[in-house]
Amino acid sequence: MTSYNALVGGLDAPEVVVDCFHIIRLGNQVVDEVRRRVQQETLGHRGHAGDPLYGIRRLLLSGEERLTDRGRERIRAALAAGDPDDEVWYAWCDKSCSAASTGPATSPPPATRWPSSTTPPRPPTSPRPTGSRAPSAAGNARS
Repeated sequence: MTSYNALVGGLDAPEVVVDCFHIIRLGNQVVDEVRRRVQQETLGHRGHAGDPLYGIRRLLLSGEERLTDRGRERIRAALAAGDPDDEVWYAWCDKSCSAASTGPATSPPPATRWPSSTTPPRPPTSPRPTGSRAPSAAGNARS
């Protein structure tokens, strides 16, 4: 019997533990992969400066509780312009829900923190911009 087997032979079954950091990191990876895939499928190229989803890539990785009203509005506008099937929106909401479930028990669910409605900012189903590009890059300008 090796020393490793002798050591672990007397231990109970190990318990799998996943910490908050790794759950949020995995959620961010999924959001980023979905955003890139949708960007490639809708526009046929990787993100450029004026592309709606490329313009919010860092906002999507921020914690929902850290978003300002301006940031929420930028996410709403970019998802409406660049996410035709709401795939990025669903990935982002799943990430937000996962992050909220790993936080303290007293933290309200993410949907209740959005001031304009009782649900996260789902992009409007109509009117969507025609064509595959957003109407302008003015919404992505920084102040």
